[in-house]
Amino acid sequence: MRNRGLSVWIFPAVLAALLAGCGVLGGRGEPVVHYVLRDVAQAPARLAAARPGVLLLRDTEAAGLCQGTRMVFSRAPGRLDTYQYALWNEPPGRRVHQLLKIRLDALGLYAATASLGSGVAGDWQLNTRLLDCRHDTGQPPGVARLSLEAELVRRDGAQLLARRIFTAEAPARQYDAQGAAEAFSQATGRLLSQVTEWLAAQADAGER
Repeated sequence: MRNRGLSVWIFPAVLAALLAGCGVLGGRGEPVVHYVLRDVAQAPARLAAARPGVLLLRDTEAAGLCQGTRMVFSRAPGRLDTYQYALWNEPPGRRVHQLLKIRLDALGLYAATASLGSGVAGDWQLNTRLLDCRHDTGQPPGVARLSLEAELVRRDGAQLLARRIFTAEAPARQYDAQGAAEAFSQATGRLLSQVTEWLAAQADAGER
């Protein structure tokens, strides 16, 4: 009877310990990895002469899930999901804004570029909105897709000079968040090249 009673007490204790252990392991999950969106395109050659005037960059807006830091993927049209353990170190829209300014400063397209709200007076203003930023996994390992709307405005008179939607993509090397992050950086470089080439082409059309 003594042994039987002991087993009655031991079994619930062992079961509780096992369940507690499962809870700890299940709650811990996998480590979260933070990725940095980069511009991996070759640095543009600096122009011999900058155009006079200052270009102001408004903070890049973002649509839908692009507003957050979760990396977005899509298995089928009309469906968006996010990687559970993969995050951007900052929202893609904010990072695209930073990389665009770096690219423009390196190119020397304008006498100066500055962020809107910095207190600097400007001649032109560039408004951007990130419309899409997904890892399309319909056909693994998938493709990173970016879409950006840009508007160039002449601040004197608030005249809209040009508007365009840019799209860029790059194939993923592997079917996971790491492969997606690398592809997004490739696509970002291509997207920024399109935007800067478009800006350069606006000089004769509307900046005089």
